[in-house]
Amino acid sequence: MKKLSFGVRLTVWYALIFALAELVFCVGSYLILRHNVYDVVDDGLEHRINDLRAFLEEQKNDSTVAELRQEVTAHFAITHSGDFLQLNLETGELIYRSAILESQASIFVPLDEIKRPIFRSRRADGRPVRFTFQRLTANGLVFIVEMGTRADAAVQALASYRLFLMIFTPLLFLIATVVGYWINRKALAPGDESQNEHIATESVVR
Repeated sequence: MKKLSFGVRLTVWYALIFALAELVFCVGSYLILRHNVYDVVDDGLEHRINDLRAFLEEQKNDSTVAELRQEVTAHFAITHSGDFLQLNLETGELIYRSAILESQASIFVPLDEIKRPIFRSRRADGRPVRFTFQRLTANGLVFIVEMGTRADAAVQALASYRLFLMIFTPLLFLIATVVGYWINRKALAPGDESQNEHIATESVVR
């Protein structure tokens, strides 16, 4: 098998290094974008959790579970009927479950694992939804909250970025490889000419 010229081998090494750099950049930039995009969604969920906490703290301290369930249902069933929300007491008693969650399989998270806010993504009602599971204290009671929000914009942004990478990364790699080969040819041309002249001279002498 004919040995590849030094220029070709140099171009291959350059292409491999550039491909590795592209891979690191693409994976790293995607993960950073994903983290930042979902951070925005999670911040929105935190604001809604704070609103829920404020609402619960407005209730009477001596309210029974039945009365609390009635107040929460009356408030959220009308003004927030489309929300993904389930509210339980720490003991497991259900206080409220939104209608939209009634037809969805709940993400089971053991109560003892909810020591800090948990965020998860899933599809619900055929669309992407971002959920949080948190312990919430109000009026001396500890609640377990499951709350979700639509994440269509976040998923679309990530999908668009993936498409961008799939289109432009191979194109950039091709351009960089061709340019690298051209630069190598230019840089090695004087040496090739000298080598050819040396070979020609030796032939004449012989």
